[in-house]
Amino acid sequence: MNKNIKKIIAMTLTLCAVSAVCGVKNLNLSGEGTVAAFASDKSSLNLESISLSTGKIDFSSDVTSYKVYYNKAVKNIDIKVSPEGSDKRIRVTINDESVSSDDSYKKNFKLSVGENIFKIKIENRDDESQSKTYTLKAYRGTDENDQEIEQDLYIDYLTINGKEMSLSKDKKVYDYKVDKDVKEAKIVIEPDQKYYTVKIGDNTYEGEESIKKTFTLTEGKNEIKIKLTDGEDEEKKQRTYTLNIYRGVDIPTSSTTTNNNTTSTGNTTTNTGNNTGTNNSTSTGTTNSSSSTTNTVSNSGKWQQNSAGKWYYVDSNGNAAKNKWFFVQGDGTMATGWVSFGGNWYYLNDDGTMATEWLNNGGKWYYLGSDGAMKTGWVQLSGNWYYLYSDGTMASNTTIDSYKLGSDGAWIK
Repeated sequence: MNKNIKKIIAMTLTLCAVSAVCGVKNLNLSGEGTVAAFASDKSSLNLESISLSTGKIDFSSDVTSYKVYYNKAVKNIDIKVSPEGSDKRIRVTINDESVSSDDSYKKNFKLSVGENIFKIKIENRDDESQSKTYTLKAYRGTDENDQEIEQDLYIDYLTINGKEMSLSKDKKVYDYKVDKDVKEAKIVIEPDQKYYTVKIGDNTYEGEESIKKTFTLTEGKNEIKIKLTDGEDEEKKQRTYTLNIYRGVDIPTSSTTTNNNTTSTGNTTTNTGNNTGTNNSTSTGTTNSSSSTTNTVSNSGKWQQNSAGKWYYVDSNGNAAKNKWFFVQGDGTMATGWVSFGGNWYYLNDDGTMATEWLNNGGKWYYLGSDGAMKTGWVQLSGNWYYLYSDGTMASNTTIDSYKLGSDGAWIK
């Protein structure tokens, strides 16, 4: 046999063996028998990160399943991914919707109440059999134990003719007085969540951050109802506020304030000093009249005036309160309980003093800053991390943003 033919046959057998092992893409036999072989390489099918517009996850490219929990206030989220490398052969989809570098691999998704599943798929355009899928489960309104994350309905901001009202989470009835020559009431309200349906009088508003309405006032008492409805809640949770606007007449000295479950009556009381003046105030509960005739103050739980004409607040131990903050409402009464003012929530103790730091109210924990403002979101205290929902309540025995929280609310590291 011709030596050249033998050589070609031997080379061909060798190339077939190489092709079987390496997957040859190109064979090029020149007149000299030179061979060029290119093995196909796989594109990277990993993500470098998954980030969310609200909340976060502890991402690792080797972990393909994640869960995150939100309260009902979170209606939608942006999901942004970062593919590993810059291979143009890679295609990325989220629930079969394509994302690319043109939109920064980001897309906005609406969250339904309950479980929302997002499939993030990375695949090779040239070979769809080469793919990898990450799964993100976002739960809206429920926690890790399938317990409802409560989201109560509140008005965050209310003005009448430009006057901001101090609001309390426990109070749904508000009285306001205007002069006889004031014929209209211009009301502005902001619900704490804009997805509420709000009915004021005969008008209904949906998805409004700020609502304005003007009412014509008659002389005497004018009652205005403001009804909030959470249309996305299966039980259609509701809360109704009542505004009583008194035109040209005094607010009754005894009024009823309806809380969530109880009704309490406030009585007008008069505290008289040593013939130096009178201090009138209205508060929940009943306070008796008293008189101070010396240069000291007494009778705890009240504002008292001493013989020098100075006013003091006497605490439950009979001592004058020092370096304490109080809040006087628009009607001149001292506030207690939850109060909304200037866009923040504050809590005033039963004696009227402003609460700070940890607060247990109604069996739920809140954290108030040194200025008294209620905190929300992640906070670090004494070396521990805690999560406070949008209504201020502390999360516990659950997982937030992939971080597990213990029974005391602290992140379990």
